[in-house]
Amino acid sequence: MDTTEYGRMVDGYTASGAVASAIALAKDLGILDILYECEEPLTSQNIADKGGLKERYVRELVSALVTGGVIQVDSTSTLFHINAEFKPVLREKSIFTRMVPYFGEKYGAIMNCCTKDGPAGVRYSEHPVLFDMMDEMRAETQDRLLDRDVLPVVPALPERLKSGIDVAEIGCASGTLILNLCARFPASRFTGSDVVESVLDIARNRASDRGISNSQFMTINVCHIPDSPKKHYDWIFLRDVVHDLPNPEGCLSGIYKMLRPGGYFSMLDFGLQGSLSDNVGNVGISYMYASSTFICIPESYQEQKSAALGPCFGVQKARALLLQAGFILVQEHHSAWNEGEVHFVCQRPE
Repeated sequence: MDTTEYGRMVDGYTASGAVASAIALAKDLGILDILYECEEPLTSQNIADKGGLKERYVRELVSALVTGGVIQVDSTSTLFHINAEFKPVLREKSIFTRMVPYFGEKYGAIMNCCTKDGPAGVRYSEHPVLFDMMDEMRAETQDRLLDRDVLPVVPALPERLKSGIDVAEIGCASGTLILNLCARFPASRFTGSDVVESVLDIARNRASDRGISNSQFMTINVCHIPDSPKKHYDWIFLRDVVHDLPNPEGCLSGIYKMLRPGGYFSMLDFGLQGSLSDNVGNVGISYMYASSTFICIPESYQEQKSAALGPCFGVQKARALLLQAGFILVQEHHSAWNEGEVHFVCQRPE
């Protein structure tokens, strides 16, 4: 790579951040929803009228999206639309663009955390918009995740859930995944847990609104489980939690104690393959490290001795942590649709 190519690469990252911000703004203003719903192309004035917006801002914003190839325009450069086949893709992918303005919101706080004498980190609960983004992401992909990467992977899980078992989700947030399972498998009993009480209240309200009676939500300090827990579970699962914890070893030890002998544990997390140098030029991995800088490390770095793994801690480290906790690693399932996500299927020995 020469200096010209290097400069273009850096310029490309700058431009991508700007376009991502434009997508996020169009999403939050309702412009994307207007374009999803329309059957005919719309002018910027049409869009502004439908959304209660100023036309001049709308025109500039949709122009950014057109030139970025995100939405389409006719030959007169006045009629805007989204190709029908692109709509479901943009609906899902646009959720992640909200990370860019979120990084901006946390920028000053992260700068302070980075300094030697600054605070250790910034907890998720200080920026509740993150839970909103996570909830939207999970809601959009919940069925695909469960049907492709969870239920078929754990041995005999659908059959056991139908007959009735005890299940816990650690880090359930507002309950999207666990409530999906509650509705599918009414004979089983589900416990959702998170460290933020406000999101558990949302989960409880959702369960009530949907008439779901086989769930309960509580705060469980999984890193400090006694040797003889009050309750044991047949299956425990968590997604994107372990790398956000200050003490992942304590968490896995606690989950081991909470499982019945022979019970299964599902750890879904990002699985980096290879070393840092092996991934030079991989923009997806670069995004994960950047996201971790703004989100995961500030959550998990709570004191000097915190592990603060970050999502790129790698499959080898994940295997080592699971074996150290005493689990049998039954299967390592790599998602075919969510690049990088690995489902580590584990079992507590009989």
